[in-house]
Amino acid sequence: LDADLAPLYFDDHEGKYKSGHFGWRQFDNPKTWEANWRLLRSLQEEPLKVIFWDEKYISKLRKHVLKQHGKEEWELYGSVLLHEDDHAGHWHIRMEKPVYVAMVNGKRHGV
Repeated sequence: LDADLAPLYFDDHEGKYKSGHFGWRQFDNPKTWEANWRLLRSLQEEPLKVIFWDEKYISKLRKHVLKQHGKEEWELYGSVLLHEDDHAGHWHIRMEKPVYVAMVNGKRHGV
């Protein structure tokens, strides 16, 4: 499975989280980095292979995670992030065999 997913950002003016295409200024704040880190972690509950994103964003997220959560957590969850050109506005997610595929095929546990 390949899918594109727009990252989250926190809109200071409206006081809520949003998803979609947006500029660097909207993205660069601690609430936004934290929301995307939690999203990244939750996505890995499925058999995730890789997430493509722009290196500028990966670098900033890495700095946030190292400061807030430590090196061990970055190494555990951040290793799936790889740079890909033209992926600044969204994550491109590649999964091995999502659990829902197994469910469609009549299996209940695992893939």
